[in-house]
Amino acid sequence: MDLKAEHKVFSQEYVIDWNGTRAYQVAYPSCSYDTAKVNASKLLTNTNILSYIEEIQQDIKKLAGVSA
Repeated sequence: MDLKAEHKVFSQEYVIDWNGTRAYQVAYPSCSYDTAKVNASKLLTNTNILSYIEEIQQDIKKLAGVSA
């Protein structure tokens, strides 16, 4: 999967607390709160980003020893 570095940071931050606005502001520190709120929603519709988030979730489950 070929994501921009900012998209990877966004995804990694997003899985910490599921706060897209905060994650976007970490990935793009110079943006305003309102911009982060709008653009985080847009990023969460990107299938490549969603796949990467799912991959991170699977890694966390393995590390924690959690299964369904």
